[in-house]
Parts: sequence; C-alpha cells; structure tokens
Amino acid sequence: MAAAVDELDTKLENLDVGDAPEKPIGSRAGVRNPDTYNIFQWNQKQLTLAGPNSSEHNLSMKRIENIVRTIHGETPSTGLGICVMQEVNAGGGGEAALNLVVDKLNEKPWHTERGNVFDTQCSGVVNPMVVRNQEKFGIIWNKRLFGELHATEEFAGFRLLTEGLDPVDGKRVSIEEKDYIVQVGKASINLNRARDIWKQIRTDGKTNEMVPQFDRMPVLFSFTPPGFEKDLHLLVCHSSIKEHQNIVETVFLQEICAQAAAQGEYVILLGDFNVDEADVNRLWDPIEELNETNEELDHGLDETALLSDTKANFLLHYYRAVNKAHPTNTYPFMSGLTAEPAHNDDIWLPKMTDPFHMDAPSGNRQPGKVVRIPKEILEQWDKTTQTYFDAIGGLHAEKKKVSRNKLNGLLARSWSDHRPLIVSLKKS
Repeated sequence: MAAAVDELDTKLENLDVGDAPEKPIGSRAGVRNPDTYNIFQWNQKQLTLAGPNSSEHNLSMKRIENIVRTIHGETPSTGLGICVMQEVNAGGGGEAALNLVVDKLNEKPWHTERGNVFDTQCSGVVNPMVVRNQEKFGIIWNKRLFGELHATEEFAGFRLLTEGLDPVDGKRVSIEEKDYIVQVGKASINLNRARDIWKQIRTDGKTNEMVPQFDRMPVLFSFTPPGFEKDLHLLVCHSSIKEHQNIVETVFLQEICAQAAAQGEYVILLGDFNVDEADVNRLWDPIEELNETNEELDHGLDETALLSDTKANFLLHYYRAVNKAHPTNTYPFMSGLTAEPAHNDDIWLPKMTDPFHMDAPSGNRQPGKVVRIPKEILEQWDKTTQTYFDAIGGLHAEKKKVSRNKLNGLLARSWSDHRPLIVSLKKS
C-alpha cells in the first residue's frame, strides 16, 4: 500500500499541465486596466425554475440562490465577468431560472456600485434531433466589461454550429463535395479534414453508434469588449459520452479553434467534453499517446495517422487552464459503490496574449481552478438526506431501499452535479 501511495505521489509531482504562455512583463505604455475578467464554465443538471404550484418549486428556488451564492463567493471583490452553462432546460423554466439568477446578481451592491449590469441569453435548442431532455446553452455576462453580444439577423446573440458530417439546419441536409468553410470572426476555417476523418471513422470503421451530427451542437458567443480592439469568442460545447462520436466531435472543435488562433482570433473553448466519461483523454493530453490501432473497435483505424496533426496543431495554440487531476464531478460527495472522480469539464485558453492573458501555471498549480462545493451547500445536502432517510423509514426498514441516485439527485437539484470552473483574465 505504501509503495502504491509513493507511486501516486511521484505521478502527481511529475504531472504535465501543458505548455502555457509566459505572463507578459508589465503593460504597454499608457495602458492601465485594473479589471479582472472572470470566466465561469458550469454544466448544470437540467436547470429549470419549477412553477409555483409544483412540488419542486422551493427546491428550484433554493438552487437559484445557491448558484448566486457560489458565483458571489468566487468573485466577492471583482464581480462576475461571464458564466456559461450547459443543460439549461429547453422549456420556459430554463430561461426563467437564468433570468432570476441575473435579477439577483443585479441586486448585489458589490455589482451595482461598480456600474456592473448583468444580462443573459439562451441559445437555441442544441439537440433538436431528440424529443426528451432537450437543452440549451446559457450565458450570463457583465455588460460593463464585455458590452453587447454580437447579433445579426441570422444570429440573435448566439450561433449554433450545425457543422458535422451531415449538418443540421432545421432538417438534415447533406453537404456538397467542396471546401467546407466556416467563419469565426475574420478567420476562415477549413473543415475538410475534420469532415473526412468523421466520414472515415463512421463509414470505414463501421462504427454504428455514431450519428452524422454533433449529439449537441456547439454554440458560439462573441463580444467586442469596450476598450478592446479585438473580439472575444466563446465556443461552448457539451460533447458526446460515446467514445467514437466524441472523437469526431473533438476533431471538429480542435480544428476550429486551432485555425482561428492561427489567424489571430481569440477563441476560448470551454464546456463539458466528457473526457473521462468517453475515455478520450488521449486526444487532449500532450503526454498520452494516441492509439496506433484502436483494437477495441475491432477494425484497422489508426488514430495516430488520423488524429495526430489535429491534436498537435491544437496543442500548439492552446493550453488547459485548470488542473486535470482535479475532479469536475461532485466526488467525493457522491453516493454509490461505483462512484469515481472524473474530470470531464475544461476551459482551454489560446496561448496568444492579445487581448487577454492569465498568469502562467507554476509547477502543478494553475491559475484557473475547479471550484470547491461551498460548505453551506454541503450542509444543506446533509440536512435533506436526513429528511430522505426519515421518509423511507430508516436504513434497515423492511422492503425499503436506499436510492443512491436519489441521494445524488438531491445535491444536483439544489446546486449541480458538476463543479464550476473559473479562470481570471487580465487585459494585456
């Protein structure tokens, strides 16, 4: 046992956090901006505001209070910059929940005294191909710091990236055999390679579980912050839990970001990538090698040949902003014999330092972090679990079974089943 612990200590000490840009030394002459631009990534659990006559109403109100408490606890002096959320219920309750969060943020003195005004926007439905559990992505932002969301007649404050092997555009439409170009700001992104890899893995690999679109379409939010000469883009995603579907979605995301960065566009990639859930850390980790032949698929697809260029180009331009050793689920506060820590959520930042920079990682520490569950939330969870045990008649009551999903759900429905991540950026 002692040897195993020593081995773990050694691995943690040697843990690679990826290359990151060095912190700019000083500021340009005449430039002074004391503001901190905090960016949150937070996957929710079907966020909604239940109706006043619903048995879930009080719990959903408590959850909204807890979301505000968590954001406030992490930004007590600087204030929130941006918070993006996945799994916002596509029914009216999801948007109502976000609107109430914003109302409560706008009531905070530490916001209003600095002139902060918060707003929110929901995307369209990101998974219109399914009937149940449709979701949207939401964004809350500080208008003083970031201004207005870019909006056009075509994109009302957000842009659904419908790209894939068979893009979604209201209905399934096959793409023509020509250059596959997507615009991000002024950057022209060529997705021919991503499309070809998707086609090869799905067709030649005979991977029947794959579909020709993203399980959930990524969403692009864009701003031109006041006083900045460059745009800020946030590419928000919630990737598939199926390994091979996740792989082709990752290729698209990495191609878009790497090519955009190479052309000078500042795109933050953030979301729930289901890295551990789909067992695809090798696509993101600079040390872990791709499989030469994925024998588990029982075919001859060579990941090294297919994916190496995309991965290398992405890691050339991006680094992970939070420590991958830290779980982003609620472990160890999870019930279940098979409960395990998992790092599925991430924020990836461009290595370029224009227009933003963040203190570079030092050793195994990184300036971005996975947020701890506030102790007040855990105390609430403990209290509600006691009520649950009372309701079922005790641990050993006849014909009564403890539902681990129910216990975990009590935490998820009063806070989330994912921890938020946060990075704090400065204007360069």
